[in-house]
Amino acid sequence: MKYYTLSNFYIRYLLTHKNKDGKIYHVRNLEGEVIMGGNENIKRICSFYVSNAHLVTMLLPYIKKQLDLNIGIYTLLEYNYAEYIEQILSKLMGEISLKESILNINWNTKNSCKFNIIEKEIKEKLGKNKELNILIAGSNRYISAAGENLDKFFIKNAKKIYGKYITIIDCFEVTEFNDNIREILDGHDGILNTSGIHPIADVFDGYEKKKIAN
Repeated sequence: MKYYTLSNFYIRYLLTHKNKDGKIYHVRNLEGEVIMGGNENIKRICSFYVSNAHLVTMLLPYIKKQLDLNIGIYTLLEYNYAEYIEQILSKLMGEISLKESILNINWNTKNSCKFNIIEKEIKEKLGKNKELNILIAGSNRYISAAGENLDKFFIKNAKKIYGKYITIIDCFEVTEFNDNIREILDGHDGILNTSGIHPIADVFDGYEKKKIAN
């Protein structure tokens, strides 16, 4: 399975307008109407973890920052992480209200990776938030299925997400992939670790993103 950035997805499926630098500034429907301004408002980030506890520990600093900024969090998780969240939060000092906000995130979305559920819940989230983080964690197959449903949602609801800012964070378990890490990196705009989001080349020395042929 290939991991496409949103811009590559739109290049393949929609009529687009390109500036001289090759960036997509508008997305048009088949009638020629501009239905979405650019692809700069949707980013795909990847992350890698060795255990469920490591995943939760890595995500918590980022989630805390997003909540402090009143940015929404939506989860698509193959497994139940609620127990790990509760265990780690119980050992941390901090504001009770912040802990409650983290616990109120749905950490048990197991088996919810269906398009009709995703569409309904993300619409509700975007109705309350201009910015939204979508956290995806699980097997390669689960992440791929979630990504396909999100792409379908973005196309179907292009007008509704206009002016919104969405960050998709795909969390891969390291035991789930072997020689396709380059393919994963090429399909993302950055990488998340415990210190935040960084350019991939800052984490993987010598990395250069593969150019997409026109």
